[in-house]
Amino acid sequence: MNVPNWLQKDFCLEKVEAFEDHIYKAELKTSAEIIPMVVKRSLPAYIELMAALIYAGLLQYLLLVTSVETESWDQHSVLWEYLFFPVLTLLFFLCLRYSGPSFRFLIPKSIRSYYANLRAELEFYRVGTTNTQGATGVLVFYSVREHMAVILADKSISDKVEIDFWQSTLTEGLMKASKEGIAESLRFCVNRVADLLQKDFPRAVDDENEIADVLVIKE
Repeated sequence: MNVPNWLQKDFCLEKVEAFEDHIYKAELKTSAEIIPMVVKRSLPAYIELMAALIYAGLLQYLLLVTSVETESWDQHSVLWEYLFFPVLTLLFFLCLRYSGPSFRFLIPKSIRSYYANLRAELEFYRVGTTNTQGATGVLVFYSVREHMAVILADKSISDKVEIDFWQSTLTEGLMKASKEGIAESLRFCVNRVADLLQKDFPRAVDDENEIADVLVIKE
């Protein structure tokens, strides 16, 4: 497996192999199939462009109002108006595109959460989480760009586990991601899910591993 550059801060090849061994050991406790996934981003690029246009427009409007009120508007200002907006839009777009802190500051949490959940739902089906015989698949999803985590479980598990458990696990997982890194965040989530499910979904003697114990990495 080749670890992409954007993830090498948290996962080198050796760490990926160690983490996959950790998944294997966690699944020895339960018949559930736990699938950890890391994606580079969930928000479409056009949303960043729209945000850049909005912020540039608002800032230009404020400057225009200020100039009119102070009577400092002249022909040179009119010329600058046409140049200022595209330059400002480009600056906002570059900040959103290449600066993680700026991205998370300028893009509201509700929007980042919406697209992370949307991506997680798509990946839930793409990676075969629903292909287990007993509907016991669990996707532990982390979107790096948005700094958002999602846990989705197939029907047998979601019918038994309270929503509060998933929410508390995600909250603690995100705190660990901020302080200790993505690897520790995912390790914590995998452990907590396995520990909870071993009671209602214990591993049978003849249990088969239906989904490979790997860390799924996508752009």
